[in-house]
Amino acid sequence: MFVSLRTFLLTFLIAIPAWSGAVQAAETDDVAAAEAKMRSLDPRPEAHMTFAEITQRAEAGELAAQAELGARYGQGIYGAKQDIPKAIALLSAAAAKGNPDAQFFLASAYASGTGVPQNELQAFTLYEQAANQGHAGANYMLANMIIYGKAGISPSWSGGIGNLWAAAVKDYPPAMLLLGAAYQDGKGTTLNARAAAYWYRRYLSLVQDPRAIYNLRIMINNGTIPYEAGDPGEPPPPKQAAALQTNGKPTP
Repeated sequence: MFVSLRTFLLTFLIAIPAWSGAVQAAETDDVAAAEAKMRSLDPRPEAHMTFAEITQRAEAGELAAQAELGARYGQGIYGAKQDIPKAIALLSAAAAKGNPDAQFFLASAYASGTGVPQNELQAFTLYEQAANQGHAGANYMLANMIIYGKAGISPSWSGGIGNLWAAAVKDYPPAMLLLGAAYQDGKGTTLNARAAAYWYRRYLSLVQDPRAIYNLRIMINNGTIPYEAGDPGEPPPPKQAAALQTNGKPTP
């Protein structure tokens, strides 16, 4: 089973992963609740500041605050009324001075053509700049651009795995899910059910996502991996568990 980037970005609520309107596009009619969920998962301290505080800090020249304020104006969230030109101006200024969050958000704008002409190559360059500074979200987006052949790149799962791994080990949840799927299907890497289960479990420790639960249960039910305490659902029947202890495959 494979979880596409488009499907994932439309339903995953975390750290403003793209300019597609994560709150508005989420699978919920309660926008306020979705926004609160997204905010609670956002690891950046700036995301938890009030609109007045972040505005004051941005006006004082703090690059991280300018990036955060630009992101808020870009999506009209966390107290800001959507203002795309203002968002682009803030993000461009902070990105030019090397702020990785600004580079990440501005890259998303170029990727989607929001407020600027769509330019996948410019998006790739900005994601790469942010990733070089340790930005996990940028690693994840670079991986997706490589995997799906954006910016004139030939599609390559194997070429994207390195960035996907770099994001996953930094506990970036979307990367954990996609890396689990890569190991489960042998996409760009050796098929490895135990590695897939590891990343699904690590992901589920942060986010209870039915897609990861489904994928994990498929492997457990098929006898591909053993059930562990804390896994979703019930342990497999004793016959299946015994088979796992012998040859790793369920007996007929």
